[in-house]
Amino acid sequence: MTPEDNRHVAGLLKNIAFFCGCSTALVAVVGLSIWDLGLPEYISFVKGYVPMGTTACVLFLLQGAVLAWHVASPSRARKWPSMLVASLTTVVGAISLFLTWNMSIVTTIDLPAYYISPLTSLLFIFSGTSLIFLIEGASSRRAVQVSSVFAALVIATGLVVIISYIYSNPLLYASHAIPMAILTSFTFILIGCGLSAASGKDGLFVKYFLGDSIRAMLIRTFVPLEFIGVIGSDVLQHQVIKLNSAIVSGVSAVLFTALTVIVVMQTANIIGGIVDRANSERDRVAKELRRLALHDQLTGLPNRTLFFARLEHTLARAHRYGHTAAVLYADLDGFKSVNDEFGHNSGDMVLKEFARRLLTCIRETDTAARLGGDEFAVILDDIKDVNEVTHIAQRIEACCERPFAAQGRSCRVKGVSIGISLYPEDAQDVDSLLNMADQAMYSAKKSGNGGCRFS
Repeated sequence: MTPEDNRHVAGLLKNIAFFCGCSTALVAVVGLSIWDLGLPEYISFVKGYVPMGTTACVLFLLQGAVLAWHVASPSRARKWPSMLVASLTTVVGAISLFLTWNMSIVTTIDLPAYYISPLTSLLFIFSGTSLIFLIEGASSRRAVQVSSVFAALVIATGLVVIISYIYSNPLLYASHAIPMAILTSFTFILIGCGLSAASGKDGLFVKYFLGDSIRAMLIRTFVPLEFIGVIGSDVLQHQVIKLNSAIVSGVSAVLFTALTVIVVMQTANIIGGIVDRANSERDRVAKELRRLALHDQLTGLPNRTLFFARLEHTLARAHRYGHTAAVLYADLDGFKSVNDEFGHNSGDMVLKEFARRLLTCIRETDTAARLGGDEFAVILDDIKDVNEVTHIAQRIEACCERPFAAQGRSCRVKGVSIGISLYPEDAQDVDSLLNMADQAMYSAKKSGNGGCRFS
């Protein structure tokens, strides 16, 4: 993604996290208000079933408020109060889980308002832990990733519970203790989504669900299917219902959900990784083929095709803005004798070294290309003074005065002949401009002295 896309996604995730935090707190306030009015059946959603307890409402209110505050003003929020509240919700969840360890199954609304199920307690431990790591994550990327893992587990379990309600399958919500209220499941999904979104680009939500890779697309496809497998597992259902311990019943169901999510994500991760690596290799090969098609394999300089394309672009810019452009056509004098005396491998090394020296003689905005054999060309753009062209040509001549190292031996060329043509004075199209520079180069070479010559 581009930097602009990254900023857009970051802003969207921040808004989602803030909305989820506020919504969680709002649901909690409504739940407390309904309990205060003595109408708990309005938050049970299933006739004769348990409503969301007041303890759960208070914990949701605290977690939602801390999340919204952390997202809205991370720079102004004091770290220790937020950490204290998040830790408090985690501790209360742990205490509640301990107190409901061996409770008998209860499925009516005739319960004290503060009772919550073992599964609810367990998820409060997870969401509180996620919130703690999120707050700590302001200075640690690893902490944000851990936060997103706990948040994903909260969301997954909440979805499984809701699906259990839809299919009247008491796999999770009716363990051997107080069942988990359906409104509690919805609220856990809200707070989990908020925690995932608050993790930003470092969290699992962006990395595995919003990415453009094949891996992310596979995970987006397979993870929803995982919940069908959880609900459809009759064997697990009967095994969980038969357990006598509420904590073992709830924990085993949660761990199975987590295990299934991990297996599915890891499978999609492996398959997607293989496909991504194949795509990366394909892109690398395609990029290399494009480079080879447009660059000289020996020197790495642009070849004739890319040279003509850039020259056309340079002339178009020069015509539009009224600039002067120049083409330098260079040919090494006495290069054949190097090949004859030292061999073609040494000649190739001389050409590579000359290409390297040539790049040091021109500006970053200019283009140097190898047209073939020992012939090179240079495009000079936006020339303010003809003396600039002469100065660059003289630097190219000077770079050939030094000996070249070839396979441990020192060899020299006689010099370099350079022909120069100017746009628009000498020619106004690509072919004519290059031909004029070529003729000027041969004129300099025939003189026997080399050097540079204008057309």
